[in-house]
Amino acid sequence: MTHSSAIVGTRVLLTERAPPVVLHALAAVFAPNGQSPLCRWNQQKVVLQKLNQGHSNPDRDWQIAFWVDELRRDGMSYEDAIEKVAKSAKRSPDHIKKVCGKVRLGFVPPLRAPRKSRRR
Repeated sequence: MTHSSAIVGTRVLLTERAPPVVLHALAAVFAPNGQSPLCRWNQQKVVLQKLNQGHSNPDRDWQIAFWVDELRRDGMSYEDAIEKVAKSAKRSPDHIKKVCGKVRLGFVPPLRAPRKSRRR
């Protein structure tokens, strides 16, 4: 949907006299398996997400990287520090690793901590 067609569609919906076919089409997009008679022909779906979703927050990313760095300086392994920060920040370990990979703290990196043994 182009920007201009979205504006026209918004105007139609806000008139409070939207034609039933427009409402059925909208219902089919929001609920592709719903009760709208147009669901069978619908080829789209709507995904709602926050406007800032997917954009980095430099201050938050720096704090996360600093936290991981601090744990490593206290002797924790990289993997353990990532896991601890991920759990506390309610983020995935992969997200925390990605943040740590792109943020440069600006001071000497910590000494390499021993890695976890993979043998069991």
